Amino acid sequence: MMKLKLLIAEDEDTIREGIVNMIDWNSHQIEVMGEAGNGSEALALMESEQPDLLLTDIRMPQMNGLELIEAGRRRGYDFRSIILSGYNEFSYAKQAIALGVVDYVLKPCRPEEILKTVLKAKELIEKQRCQENEQLKRDRSWHKNAPLVKSQVLSQWIHHPPVPLERRQELIGELAMAISHEGPQIGLVSFDFDPPSAGGSGQDFVLLRYAALNIISETLSPIYKGKIETFHDGNLLLWIGSGLAGTDSRKSYRTPIYLKEQIGMLQSNLEKYLKLSISIAVGSCRADISEA
Repeated sequence: MMKLKLLIAEDEDTIREGIVNMIDWNSHQIEVMGEAGNGSEALALMESEQPDLLLTDIRMPQMNGLELIEAGRRRGYDFRSIILSGYNEFSYAKQAIALGVVDYVLKPCRPEEILKTVLKAKELIEKQRCQENEQLKRDRSWHKNAPLVKSQVLSQWIHHPPVPLERRQELIGELAMAISHEGPQIGLVSFDFDPPSAGGSGQDFVLLRYAALNIISETLSPIYKGKIETFHDGNLLLWIGSGLAGTDSRKSYRTPIYLKEQIGMLQSNLEKYLKLSISIAVGSCRADISEA
């Protein structure tokens, strides 16, 4: 288990030394990374080594504890703070709550009371980091599987009309697809050979398909203003683009001449980089995604 770093800011030397020496911080996986006699010293220590936990008095010279917390937050430091003070004033407590202080301990207090409060803050940090790690794992899993999910959904859309209550427009947002609901255009790329006999293993073809989809996206992205998704359906490679430059899906579904030029460039790029002969077909822009 990783140790958490604790910074102690207290202007009374005897109290500060008692907090450091009368509690076995190491046994609780806490390291006292610094001691400060005022808020300015504490802020300087924050800059050199950012703490996870801050135990600070309110009344200190140069910069008080609440100012210290606020200054640390403004600089982007991420820590949990506990206020230690002999001043039982509601105004301080109210401001401390606004600054996200974990707890407010009044002096004089016993070491075990301080320890209990710090451990409470430690538990909050560990819980937060655990949640962040789980979210990170989910995000990584999603990013890893997102292309497959999008490919499956788009393949379904080009084969079948919408069923009752199907929410294609909403699904575009939920899956973070680059395309928009209006003006979709479908294009298709096929290899001029039977892929299994293309030479090499099945894994070679998967890599070839991946490279081809990237070339399709990079070559055609400018004319769709970045609104393009590529996917495969069996051995066929497809793209769906929207917002074709120079067209208005509400008025015209004609294919602009410059699109043909870009398709020619795509064919040239695919044959140049993959050393393979391919064929390309492209449909006209449709009114919305339900006509894909």
